Amino acid sequence: MEVDQTALLFNAHASALWARCTTYLRREIATRLGMIQKTAHAVLRISFGTVAEYRTAPA
Repeated sequence: MEVDQTALLFNAHASALWARCTTYLRREIATRLGMIQKTAHAVLRISFGTVAEYRTAPA
């Protein structure tokens, strides 16, 4: 069985990348609304959905 090195590395770092993405998203939203982060956190809720992708191996 051959392992896709790119997918392996991405999956290994996915949680850190996601945490960084959500942190910067919240900062950017607060900045654009003219709020400090603490105030934005108290009055806003950011929700995320999960999407799954299933691929079949080529024939």
